[in-house]
Amino acid sequence: MSLQIELERSPKAYLCNPNVDIPVGERNMRVEDWLNDKIQTTADMNSLSSLLENVNAKQKQLEEQLRDATTKLAEAKRAAANHTSSLAQKTQAFERQQDDLRARLMMLTSSDSPEEAVRRLEGPMEKLRQVELAQAYVELLKDVDDMTKEARQNLPDNPTEALKPYVRLKQLAMALQATQNTTEVTAPHLVAYVEQTATHLWAQMVQIMVREFQDVLKTLKWPDLDVEVSRVWQTCFGRLLDLQAPEIREAREPLILLPFAVLVKEIELKFRYHFMGTTPTSGSSLLGEYYLNWILDVIDSHESYLRVNAGPVLAAHFLGSSLAGNSLYIDPVSAFITALLPLVKDKTEVVLKDIQHDPVHLSKFVGQLMIWDDSVRSKYKYDGGNIEFGWVGVTWHVLDKWFAPWLEAEERFALQRYEDIMQSQDNGNIDYDSNESQKTKTTFGATKVTDLLKTITTQYKDLRRASHKVRFFLNTQIAVLDKYQIRLSESLDAYISLTSTVGRIATGATKEQQRSVEGMAGLVSLCKVFGSADHIISTLESLAYEMVSISIIRYNSIMSSTDMWLVFRGIIFPVG
Repeated sequence: MSLQIELERSPKAYLCNPNVDIPVGERNMRVEDWLNDKIQTTADMNSLSSLLENVNAKQKQLEEQLRDATTKLAEAKRAAANHTSSLAQKTQAFERQQDDLRARLMMLTSSDSPEEAVRRLEGPMEKLRQVELAQAYVELLKDVDDMTKEARQNLPDNPTEALKPYVRLKQLAMALQATQNTTEVTAPHLVAYVEQTATHLWAQMVQIMVREFQDVLKTLKWPDLDVEVSRVWQTCFGRLLDLQAPEIREAREPLILLPFAVLVKEIELKFRYHFMGTTPTSGSSLLGEYYLNWILDVIDSHESYLRVNAGPVLAAHFLGSSLAGNSLYIDPVSAFITALLPLVKDKTEVVLKDIQHDPVHLSKFVGQLMIWDDSVRSKYKYDGGNIEFGWVGVTWHVLDKWFAPWLEAEERFALQRYEDIMQSQDNGNIDYDSNESQKTKTTFGATKVTDLLKTITTQYKDLRRASHKVRFFLNTQIAVLDKYQIRLSESLDAYISLTSTVGRIATGATKEQQRSVEGMAGLVSLCKVFGSADHIISTLESLAYEMVSISIIRYNSIMSSTDMWLVFRGIIFPVG
């Protein structure tokens, strides 16, 4: 068994001297135990020489380890002494520097204490801080300039890459604006410069890409719809969409796509020449008769061209995006209509300002706008990007400002029409050809009143804002019904007073008046009232109003059919 010596694993082995630290008796006992372990038989004496060689080798190894440990210990002691000396020297040097700095501060400021010297140096230190801040501003301006140059270098070939520095610049402008009021140092000029640079850069980027598309359109003789578009046309069309990607993502309202804004440019020039210039068709007295139909004709003539050429590009561009189901971005005709709507709104505003004091023209013009809105919705399936509720229409925005004068005009016309009906010669005559068999016969006046109510209902249904519907309903239809109710009620009250003794005495009725309510003449008078009331009620129910409206109408009608029947029954079969 070989001798196992592992003194190198114990730090104590390097510190103990076996000749001094281990007693002689203990050393002899260890040697004796080791010899007894190694030499137990006579045969073990033959390996005595090898044991001695092994012992000598172990001894040399231990001596080498001891020398190495002694050397390392000496080096460690020297290093520790040097470090302590160096640290002491550095401490002394720092103290000398601090004393020197204090002396210099007091010398420069003629101060008697360091605190006073620091106070006197606040001014120069603030100037130094301003210099550092100015340096930071210069670096920021350099970054802005670099981002601007990088964006321009990528146009017109790579608008997607051009967007990256532009987006960084825009984010920087937004960050500066957000922190403007929260930082100690404000820099309104810097913030304004970065914002203006971002805005100007975007305008330049759009201008470069638009000019490229315009050059392509010029070679294709746009707006000639018979010329077949080229691959370059589709490429430029798609690049404009790429450039507008951030704006499209952030849009909360219907957005005009850049390629369609370019396509509409020539159409806009023609529109403004014909309808917003000095030509005869520009007159506001013509209302929407020409320009609204002109826009529809433009859409019709371009529909096929747009679906064939722009449709595939839109579908490919928005494929897989959240806008893939939005008609404003995947339907070329809807996108085209969106680009044309500003022209309609501008012309509409001009007309409204010119006719605002003419109720007749105002009423007619709003009606034309409602019809035009419905045509766009039904013919082109235009929903304004709102699948759930649909497009609100140009009329929606018009009535935001002009609803009150328009409602006043409509109310005036409705009441005037009602008065004309009441003044007509056949107003009180029974229309024996009215209604089906086995129903009451109404008067010509009641028929005309129901026609008026149907006209009002048509306008009421075209209004898309609930508050406008309610106000229009109350101010026109209810106003007409109230007047007609009063008229029929007065007729009924007059009949009742003339058929009673007290009533005849109180009113001083003449014999001619008494004869008008007796016999067949009285029956005819009552039938006029009853037939007219029944006809009004039936007509209102057939208009498919909301149940609330029907309840209001029934409540305000002359009287229920039951009450009228009781009066009618009392005439035919008098009691007693």
